[in-house]
Amino acid sequence: MVLYTPVSVPASSRNRTPPFICSLATASLARLRAFAAGNSLGDEGCRAVADALAPNGDNVNRQCASVTCLDLTHNGLGAKGAHALAHALAAGSSLRSLDLYGNALGAEGAEIIAMALSANSTLTHLDLSWNALGAHGAAAIGVALKTTTALVSLHLRRNDIAEEGAEALARALRSNETLARLDLQGNELGEDGAIAFARALRVNMSLTSLNLFCTEIDAFRRKLLVDVVSVNAILSSLRLHGNEIPVEIKNEIKKHLL
Repeated sequence: MVLYTPVSVPASSRNRTPPFICSLATASLARLRAFAAGNSLGDEGCRAVADALAPNGDNVNRQCASVTCLDLTHNGLGAKGAHALAHALAAGSSLRSLDLYGNALGAEGAEIIAMALSANSTLTHLDLSWNALGAHGAAAIGVALKTTTALVSLHLRRNDIAEEGAEALARALRSNETLARLDLQGNELGEDGAIAFARALRVNMSLTSLNLFCTEIDAFRRKLLVDVVSVNAILSSLRLHGNEIPVEIKNEIKKHLL
């Protein structure tokens, strides 16, 4: 049984966020989805939620620890909020899906989350889109991808990862065996970044979907990626829209992905 319940937190109660989430749980409830997007929790509210998610001996917190899906989109968490969530992830929470879209985590927040990913064995979906991670933040996530064995879906839209960050992520794909979906929409990969992905896809055997929409890939790099698709039997979805793709290349991609 899955209970999906939006959570709207009154301004006067944001420092007591966990009860609003945990009150939805019951002793017989095995899984809980908590949607707390757009509540301006900030780092203090996030710390309260993270503390509730971390397993301990408290009866109420044991119910909170059953939460498997948490959406904290647009809550102004920042690096401090990321630190609190990282503690919960590393402590062995039951979270399988975590959405942190638009929380100004920055490179520091990305590094903190990345360290937690390396120690976590349950999280399968992570959305860090629109968080200004930059090249350093993306590189940190790349390091985590080399060791994590659980993550299946990763969204990093609009994070200014630049060429350096793209190369780091591509290198990680050469050894990662679990990631199936990667979304890099709106990040300029640069010449070397695109080439690095082309090389990675020749050896990666897990990625089935790659979104490179509007990533400033030129004609030569697009051709490299098309050549890779012709030899990669695993990749079934490659989005290159927004990159001025000639019709002949579009047709070539369709031929190999169908």
